[in-house]
Amino acid sequence: MKSVRSAFGILFVAIVAVGIAAAEEKKEIDKTKLIGKWKVVKAEGVPPGTIIEFMKDGKFVVSIDMDGNKITLDGTYSIEGDKLHTTMKLGEKENKNTDTLKTLTAEKLSLVDKEGKVAELEKVK
Repeated sequence: MKSVRSAFGILFVAIVAVGIAAAEEKKEIDKTKLIGKWKVVKAEGVPPGTIIEFMKDGKFVVSIDMDGNKITLDGTYSIEGDKLHTTMKLGEKENKNTDTLKTLTAEKLSLVDKEGKVAELEKVK
């Protein structure tokens, strides 16, 4: 009987540990940390120094400097769980994208796209 109680005790501890780990993995994203200007440090296909400004109203602006030509693109965004959904109009075509928020702190933003490519950004002060 003692060994049965011991086995149940070990099983209970294991279940609690798994539950705590799962809860830690699904931490709620603090959406307010995204608000502001972010500078691209490293990203495939995006020039370093590109600025992305996320606004409180669900809109964002991308400012790219390509060979001395400044390009500005507007879009909208939303966050659901750890997913950042963005929509931009490029001419007549609407471009929708979903990235995973890997890191979002007051100073750092890391995004992972559907192909596993990571973009690193830092907050502009």
